[in-house]
Amino acid sequence: MPSDTHRTPRFYSILFETPADRIGDDGLEAPEFFADLNCDQIVDAITAGREEYNLKPLFHACLPHLDAVQYRHEVMQDLELPPLYECVSLFAGKMRGVRARRPGAKNAL
Repeated sequence: MPSDTHRTPRFYSILFETPADRIGDDGLEAPEFFADLNCDQIVDAITAGREEYNLKPLFHACLPHLDAVQYRHEVMQDLELPPLYECVSLFAGKMRGVRARRPGAKNAL
């Protein structure tokens, strides 16, 4: 029987390494400084055409610790690899198709 020290870490999310890293809720508003730094324009551009996913609150929450930021950087570095990016894009496209065919799925993330 394999020991716990050799187990592969359980995958939670490409945005959050653990459930504890996700703070805030899906209705979180932009911080006051967002407009001053034009962060609102950046988030608007990134999320344009993806309103069904309610992504903006994910940009409004600060990550709780440095390890969470490092995890996010590592994910972004991994996605720079064309084969992985293509797989993730294909998966996302298939999921959009599933949601389009599933009743009531319009509001599901």
